Amino acid sequence: MIKQIHNLNLRNETVKRFFAIAFFLFLGFVKVYSQQDPMYTIYLYDRIQINPAFAGSSNWAVGTIKYRNQFLGIPGQPQTEAFSFHAPLQKLHLGLGLKIMHENIAVVSTTNITGICSYHLNFASGKLSFGLEGGIYNQAISFPDLIRTDPIDNAIPNQRTAVTIPDASFGTYYRKKEFYLGFSVMHLVNSKLDYTKYQSGMNATLFKHYYFLLGKVFDLSESFAIEPSMLIKYVNAAPTQEDFNLNFIFKGKISLGVFYRTNDAVGGIFRVNITESLKMGYAYDFAVAGLSGYTNGTHEIFISYGIKLLPPAEEKEIHPRYYY
Repeated sequence: MIKQIHNLNLRNETVKRFFAIAFFLFLGFVKVYSQQDPMYTIYLYDRIQINPAFAGSSNWAVGTIKYRNQFLGIPGQPQTEAFSFHAPLQKLHLGLGLKIMHENIAVVSTTNITGICSYHLNFASGKLSFGLEGGIYNQAISFPDLIRTDPIDNAIPNQRTAVTIPDASFGTYYRKKEFYLGFSVMHLVNSKLDYTKYQSGMNATLFKHYYFLLGKVFDLSESFAIEPSMLIKYVNAAPTQEDFNLNFIFKGKISLGVFYRTNDAVGGIFRVNITESLKMGYAYDFAVAGLSGYTNGTHEIFISYGIKLLPPAEEKEIHPRYYY
């Protein structure tokens, strides 16, 4: 019996190792032509992560932290931590922001740090914003953490390697009352992640990512509202992906939502305003394609705190009631 249990544990460990190495081979060694940015479900409550034009677009100074644990049950699954802060310089019609993102996938880790500047102007009874962000993008591969069948393999480097490249993104965002529309292009530089000094022929490209966001809040009564929204994502040589969301909002303080991500997942989103300044939320993704038989889902949480700033006397406040 003890021997059978030992063999079963070895078999399970072998499966885990296989998945970890498969993740690594797909994301680290080959030239990647798929979604490279982290996947977010709760992007509506932290839009600066997908569009720099959102920075400082309201009269709130806001800080947000986020954590996402994807594909539970698969060793080496993506785990993402993100922090953002943005605030307006209202008299100058500017917004300033900072984004820090760190993600681990098996033996590959990515860190992206950018600063943001945005400009806002009144347009067509709403507000039109333009944003530009710039910073660095770092990717590291921990080769010593690989499980090798041959301890001496000259084809695999024996040290941790890292590459740092410049990064820049641009976005535009328009909102009028409870209607919003945004478009952004992330990673404009289109830089090479060049590991050839560690291993011949080993490189990848950080491709441009395109995001198109559209949504509107509809008041059903003084207490209830619904918010349908859509996010379209595109990156070179990968299928276009759409997120369809429907949120039910109660008194502007609590929202429950459902979403469908094409060829990927369905799930639910919960958000609550603990106070006017403090908000938090949770999302659960259930895979319906690809890895649906191997994963126990995805968890994502966020906490956000904002400080409301008085608008200049000559300006009126133009922003949706349900967001900072």
